[in-house]
Amino acid sequence: MADKSIKICCGALVLNDDEKALLVRLNRASELGERWSIPMNIANYGEKTEDSLMKAMEKEYGVKIQILRAIGFIDEIKSDEHLHKVYFLCRIENGNFNLKNNKNYVEFKWFSAKDIPEDASINEVLLPMYILKYITVRECAFCFCCLHIINMITFISPAAPP
Repeated sequence: MADKSIKICCGALVLNDDEKALLVRLNRASELGERWSIPMNIANYGEKTEDSLMKAMEKEYGVKIQILRAIGFIDEIKSDEHLHKVYFLCRIENGNFNLKNNKNYVEFKWFSAKDIPEDASINEVLLPMYILKYITVRECAFCFCCLHIINMITFISPAAPP
């Protein structure tokens, strides 16, 4: 039997001054298929999640971010892996976002709450945005899914974002 472990994934829900969310489209070759997500990375052993995310955003996307607050976390447990995903609300402090150093994503775009694409990830996009009250059931037809699985995510704070 293979040794099983938990991977800690960090996700950045990045909002700009116009309150648009930065989403990245996963490469079709990824195991998750082509869909929209937020920038994510896997933390290294001994690394704080916040430090891991800030380092990855600078190295892989060319931007320094400010983490405003933790949003929450969710566990995705499959037969062969356990992912503990921690989501943070962020802003870009410096730099221009790019995908030059990341082969997992093929494009990026800023989306307003009403324009979130239909193929956005429920766990990585819709749930964090719903928790922060950036989207409602009216704005996102898929939020009915969010309502059914909202109990899977652990909330850090029910307060509105800064």
